[in-house]
Amino acid sequence: MKYIITAEHAKERLDKFLTVKMPKFSRSQIQKMIKNGEFKINRENTTVHCFLRENDKIEFKKIKPEKQITKQKGGLKIRALKETKDYLVINKPAGLLVHGAPGLKEKTLVDWLVKKYPQIKKVVDDYPQQEQNVFTDIPRPGIVHRLDRDVSGLMVAALNNKFFNHIKEQFKTRKIKKIYWALVNGHMSQDGGVINTALVKGRAGVMKTTTKEKDNAAKEALTEFKVLKKFMHYTLLEINLHTGRTHQIRAHLKSVGHSIVGDELYQTKDVKKKKKKDNLGRLFLFAEELGFFDLSNQWQEFKLKIPSELAKFLKALK
Repeated sequence: MKYIITAEHAKERLDKFLTVKMPKFSRSQIQKMIKNGEFKINRENTTVHCFLRENDKIEFKKIKPEKQITKQKGGLKIRALKETKDYLVINKPAGLLVHGAPGLKEKTLVDWLVKKYPQIKKVVDDYPQQEQNVFTDIPRPGIVHRLDRDVSGLMVAALNNKFFNHIKEQFKTRKIKKIYWALVNGHMSQDGGVINTALVKGRAGVMKTTTKEKDNAAKEALTEFKVLKKFMHYTLLEINLHTGRTHQIRAHLKSVGHSIVGDELYQTKDVKKKKKKDNLGRLFLFAEELGFFDLSNQWQEFKLKIPSELAKFLKALK
């Protein structure tokens, strides 16, 4: 198998490029395979830190992913904050995928939901195929929104079709309250503001900012932020998410020059050049608050404390 490097990916680091191209593997697995000589560039051995050039040819044999271990075997704990006959509100841990994708065998949040709440399998049965499968061709029973693998925090899952339809409409009409905390690199020039830039999916699934005039496939995206605290080299932000595009917070913050700590996919150039890397092991991003109307039209609101590993990271900055 091989990849030919185009101008778009020139100057990218080899391990980052392969991590995006081969999502079945973690970045550490990719780096291990590079060190073991399983990838060659222009028929020569290479290193993890190699920067790609246009027309480089990456060659490798077909590789089967190792069984997912580490966090999944350790048993990521999913805590339910509230359970009713209509819905379930949970605290999703970092390191857990919300739903599967073709070829992935690791356990997901959907697997946990189906095992614990078998009735959830029927939640989306009366929805068209395109409504059920927003991100993949695998059904996502009860799921109307998601968090990235390395993002933790509040999620709601529908346990019956009536609530599924009800909550989905609230997401569509932007009645849902979604508040996140993010630690970004550098100092924001303003103490608050709104990033209102359309997003479109680029090659390898990476979201890019653009305009409707430039790309008809672009979708409106609105991210409001407020500075909570400034550190020497970082800023802690509260994010009010008004739309829910894929990787919206991550792509928007990168677009204004402040990538999230721990985000290797949406790094700004200055962070890439840093000699000392932040060894957090996850994104410093979590869904802190979630609010919605239940079937009785009563407002339900939930709030989490900052995860311990993130609190510890912040404390070390003081």
